[in-house]
Amino acid sequence: MTVYDDKGWEELTPPTPQEVEQAQALREALEAGEDHPDADLLRSLRFLENPPPLEPRVNEWLVHRALHKMAPSHRGRWVASGVAAALALAAGVVVVLSTGPDPTTAPVVRASLVSCRSTQSLFHEPFDRHGGTSSRMDRIARDRARDYRTNLFLRGGVQP
Repeated sequence: MTVYDDKGWEELTPPTPQEVEQAQALREALEAGEDHPDADLLRSLRFLENPPPLEPRVNEWLVHRALHKMAPSHRGRWVASGVAAALALAAGVVVVLSTGPDPTTAPVVRASLVSCRSTQSLFHEPFDRHGGTSSRMDRIARDRARDYRTNLFLRGGVQP
């Protein structure tokens, strides 16, 4: 007989009479349901491939038990997540209220803010039909970042 393993095709030697005898004894033990050192392993493999159906009561009990064990931990996670979200919101409110320019002392410069709505001023040449998208997006991102920084400084009272 020829078999293939990780080293390639290999000729197997024929089984010895002792191996044939052991295989026959295993086959007979499996068919008769008798004890054999290797029979339990083979029966377990057969059970894994084709398990018997569960009784409906046993199935319901297993599902109920699994859901009952899972429920308290999920409730605890939901409560912990809610508490964490509330604390994060409170911290955000404190940060916003405690930082930033004082509205009574900061100059009002809203009229001079940079408008960043259109990209027409960035492109004078027509777009290529294929390619160039990344470079256009990079150009837009750089320009918008510059506009954002300028507006941020203007809101803070820093003149360019």
